[in-house]
Amino acid sequence: MKLLQVDKEVKSVQVFSKSFHYRDTPKVSGVMQSVEMENTDFNKRFDVLAADPVDAFYVLTPQFMERVDFLKEKYMHVGMNFQGNKLYVGIWTSGDAFDGDTTRTVNLLDEKAAIMKDVRVITDIIDVLGMMRDKEENM
Repeated sequence: MKLLQVDKEVKSVQVFSKSFHYRDTPKVSGVMQSVEMENTDFNKRFDVLAADPVDAFYVLTPQFMERVDFLKEKYMHVGMNFQGNKLYVGIWTSGDAFDGDTTRTVNLLDEKAAIMKDVRVITDIIDVLGMMRDKEENM
């Protein structure tokens, strides 16, 4: 089952959890409009902006909104930007294991654990949004 099938190029649709503070995502030419989805609970937890409101309803299916809601429950701060036929996802976490700090002593086990934690966030996003094929298809 493929939850996200963007076979048409959307101008721009942005989804931010109300707690997501960094909203400096790429803008498209024209004005972004606030869009109210049919799911009032979703509207209470997320802001939706779109260059064309029809695009928001095209990409934010009820099944996809359920998955986005799951990510918000798990990570609290979720931002997404559908641009063209691509989806950009931002999850705010308290740190970034991929950024180095040359001023501190490195403990390899701690560094590995921090990197694995960030990698799990990335693979979790892929799994939750349903972009991976079923196990049978991958074998």
